[in-house]
Order: sequence, then structure tokens, then C-alpha cells
Amino acid sequence: MLGGLWRKARRLFSDTKQFVIIARTAGRQAKELEASRPRMPAQDDLPALKEWVQADILVGEAADRQACVALLFAACAAEAFINSYAAREFPTAYFDAHIDKLDIVSKWVLVPRLALGFEVDRGGQAFQLLRRLVVARNRLAHPKITKVASEDDVHRAAAKVFQLHEDVDQAIQALDALADLVESFAGSDEAEVLRTPGVPS
Repeated sequence: MLGGLWRKARRLFSDTKQFVIIARTAGRQAKELEASRPRMPAQDDLPALKEWVQADILVGEAADRQACVALLFAACAAEAFINSYAAREFPTAYFDAHIDKLDIVSKWVLVPRLALGFEVDRGGQAFQLLRRLVVARNRLAHPKITKVASEDDVHRAAAKVFQLHEDVDQAIQALDALADLVESFAGSDEAEVLRTPGVPS
């Protein structure tokens, strides 16, 4: 029974590393794509303007796809890490009955407390960024469909795209802050999984 739990924990630990690498790489690529968006030509040059619109849409869509990947995989990394840690700290039956079904934020509060007596500062940066990461992931994974009937609706839709890229920046910051938090209760070896050396933030 315990051997199966350790195998599960090792797999999740390995998954965490891969999720972090994917999130950080996609986040970096999203930023690079956003920075490479073509400059708008003079408005009186209609052929150039038409070409610019098409190029800008392609680059923008590619940046948005990478931002979505980064955000989703940052959330996967945060959850895979805490699941892996819990799977190594608790018996399988306890993990399955009491921890596995909790939401990600509750896991990050309860697992360190139950395993080590460590209280996560709910006003601290790591906790706040984790909450924002979960909200952003939920906003992306469970979108609210709205009709675009006015210019205000168009502006709100555009703001959501800008929000996506801000969310990615905060998602990567969340991984860094969670790594610092993990280092405070479990040591630097555990924390390095969330940092993934060699992959720039």
C-alpha cells in the first residue's frame, strides 16, 4: 500500500517539474510574442494597414495561446506539488479520504499544518498569489460567454485579453512565491522543484 503511494508521489513530483518547465517556457514565449507585435503603419497607407492587421492578429493569437498554456500549467504545477508533498507525508487512505478532494488553496493551507504544524500566512504574498492563480485559472477554464452588442462590450472583451497576460505574470510570480514558502517549511531541495533551475522566470 505504501509503495503505491510513493510511486504516485514520485510521479507527481516529476509531473510538477514538467508543469513548471511548460508554464515558465510558455510564459516567456507569450512575453516575447507580445513584444514582437508589428508596429502600426501610417493610417493613410491602407494596403500596409491591412497587412499589419493580419500580422498583428496572428502574433496576438499566438501570444494568447502561450499565455493560456502558461496559466493552466502554473496552476497544474501548484496543485501537483502539494499533492505530491501530501502523498509522501500521509498514508494513502488518509490522503484519499481527507486531502485529495480539497480545493488547491485549502491543500496549501492544511497540508503544511497537518504534516509539520506550519501555518501558512494567509495575508502573505504566496497565499495571495496562489488565490489569484486559482481565480485566473477558473476564469480561463470556465469562461462566461457574453454577447458583444456595444462598443463597451468590445472594450470589456479587449480588457480580458490584457488581463490574461497580467494573470500569466502573476502565475509565474506565484510559482516563485510558493517556492519560497516551501523552502520555509520543507527546505530548499523541495522548493527547487517549483523554481526549476535553468528555466528563466
